[in-house]
Amino acid sequence: MRYITKTIQFFFILFFVGFFASETLFSASIDNSESEFLKEYPQLSKHIYTKPESMIFIGVGVTPIGMTDNRFILSGSVFQLHYIKDIFDIELFNISFSMNNAEKSKYSSYHLVLRTAPKIKINEHLSAGFIAGWEFVSFPEVYKKEYKGEKFTPLEPFSTTGYILGVIVTQNFKYYKKYQIKISEFIYREFYSVKETSNSWKYWFEDPLIQQDPEKDKVAPSFVGGVEISILF
Repeated sequence: MRYITKTIQFFFILFFVGFFASETLFSASIDNSESEFLKEYPQLSKHIYTKPESMIFIGVGVTPIGMTDNRFILSGSVFQLHYIKDIFDIELFNISFSMNNAEKSKYSSYHLVLRTAPKIKINEHLSAGFIAGWEFVSFPEVYKKEYKGEKFTPLEPFSTTGYILGVIVTQNFKYYKKYQIKISEFIYREFYSVKETSNSWKYWFEDPLIQQDPEKDKVAPSFVGGVEISILF
C-alpha cells in the first residue's frame, strides 16, 4: 500500500511540474511573438480578435495534504466541472479517488467521492461555500458478513456507501490567459453506516476488535480534511 501511494504521488507531482513547465515556455513564446508583431504593426491591434471568457471550466486536481483521524490521505481528482461567473464559483461536479493509509495496513481503505461545491466569491481571489456528495468506501482487508434473521451472506471485504457534508474555502489565480489555478482547503464529515446496509441487513465483522465496536475508529466514518490543488482549462 505504501509503495503504491508513493508511486501515485510521484506521478501526480511529475505531471503537474511537467505541465506547468511546458505551458509556461509555450505561452511565453506565443506572447513574445504577438508583442513583436504588434510593435511592428501597432495599427493592427484594434483588429485582433479577443476570445470571450468562458463560464465553464474542466479541471483535474491532486490533494498532497490530507488527513482523517490518525490516517494520511493521498487523493486525486480525475475530473472536475466548474461554472464561474460574476459572484458565483460553483464546482458542479468532482470525481476523486483517495487512499487512506492506516497505521496498520489491514485497516487502510479506498474511497471514491462524487461531490458538488457551490461557492460565492468573497473577492477576486477568494471564494467559500459548502460541500455535498456521495462516497463509496472499501476496506479490502477487513472482512464481513451480512445477516438478517437466520440468513447470512458469504464472507467478503467490507464496502459501503454514504453521503458527505462539509465546507470549503478556495483561493483562485489566473494562469496565463486560458487557465485557472485553485487551491482549496476543505473539511467534510462522512456519514456511511458500519452497522447495517441500506436495506436493513446487519454487518458481522470477522475482526473481533471491529465487531466489538464498529463505530470506534477502525472502519468508522470520520472528518476528512485536506488541501486540493487544481488546474482548470
